Amino acid sequence: MDKLDYEKINAYAQKFNEWKKELFPKQEYAFRNEACSAFAYTLSQVARRDFGMEPQNIWCYKSDINDNLFSEMKHNAPMSLKNVSDKNQMSGIIVARVPGDNATGIDYLMWREHHVAMCLDLPIYQNSNKTERLVFDPVLFSEPVREKDWISALNTNQEYTQVTQAEKENKELTLKAKLMLKNISLDKTVNLLKSPLVVLANRERRQQQSQTGKILPSGKEKS
Repeated sequence: MDKLDYEKINAYAQKFNEWKKELFPKQEYAFRNEACSAFAYTLSQVARRDFGMEPQNIWCYKSDINDNLFSEMKHNAPMSLKNVSDKNQMSGIIVARVPGDNATGIDYLMWREHHVAMCLDLPIYQNSNKTERLVFDPVLFSEPVREKDWISALNTNQEYTQVTQAEKENKELTLKAKLMLKNISLDKTVNLLKSPLVVLANRERRQQQSQTGKILPSGKEKS
């Protein structure tokens, strides 16, 4: 089994944070919104600049809202779903669970018709050029994630996703993206998900440092 290269993965996470500070100084991504296409478009331009490669967009068109998920959502989010009596009424909705500041600890992000994010095929393993598709989705995850984790978070499967080439920069799309970002209401923050990939990479880092004696329980190096 290929070992994760935590240095590469943490470098991608750091680059993601740098992009967010550069492009979204008001942290627009941390507020409830439906501007995912604006985030994807804007990020794709700096990805070309900094990685020298063609980014892609990954799209989700449908969540698999089963009876259990629907019942849970009705219980936890009664105001937003008070007029929805059947899960089939949500056939065009994409749903993701996120941590909630409430008694249940669960909140939901929902998009109509589609959700999209920018992605790049990047190497993430030690001593290997093997790549995996990493999704940079600032409105859902705080760090880059593997495609499979993004799909899982949206309660869907690959049948309801599609990968396309990201749009080239042009004035019309740039203006549209800026307008969408400007219109985000900065009044209600959401709690973003942590990246399972970054969690695993940091675990790998701690294991390797422990094995080489760089870190002891006391925090001191071996003499």
